Amino acid sequence: MRPVLVLSFLIASAIGGLLFNGPVDFTSASAALAFAFGVAFSGTIYVNLAAYHVKAVSGELSGRASGVFVTSFYAAASVAGYSIGWLADTWGWTLAGDLQLCATCLVGIILTVALKPDLMARHVAEPA
Repeated sequence: MRPVLVLSFLIASAIGGLLFNGPVDFTSASAALAFAFGVAFSGTIYVNLAAYHVKAVSGELSGRASGVFVTSFYAAASVAGYSIGWLADTWGWTLAGDLQLCATCLVGIILTVALKPDLMARHVAEPA
């Protein structure tokens, strides 16, 4: 999952950069880029992040991990809506899009590389 996440974040970052630094009117190119960005997030990043949340815990906690993931994902989305508005008012849409779409994807790459899958879902031996 790590290589898929890294590649997906990299692709999403590039598409996000093209969205805010490419076509200025709503043409088929910008519509295709928006669609591709949605596919990158919904089809790969969301699914793999959800799988990592479940994989990181032991089996009996997988339901809770799934709930925490959905809550954290959509809570962050609500904050992102307000923050892009503030960033756009402060520095303009191009920089706001670059920061929120490109920079956060690059942070996602760094965090994905820092994951230690060998430590996920470790079972602690019960005391004798």
